[in-house]
Amino acid sequence: MTVRILDMKSSHSSADDFFQEICSEVKRSTLEEYIRQIEKEWAEAKKELQEERDNVRRLTLDREETMKNAMRQVEEMGKN
Repeated sequence: MTVRILDMKSSHSSADDFFQEICSEVKRSTLEEYIRQIEKEWAEAKKELQEERDNVRRLTLDREETMKNAMRQVEEMGKN
């Protein structure tokens, strides 16, 4: 995080005003950094959720195929 003190207004009526502006800039920079981190975590969570949904779909299809094969085997055993 970089606070650009030299870029800040030079027409402060007091040191308190200057200090207040620095504090505001630090707070704004901190919030922006926090927002970027949250956005990154959100994107990662969305990706993980999609991967889990894909896994559920794959496992559901696998289970259905296994059930069909088991039913076929039972039917064939019943015919013999």
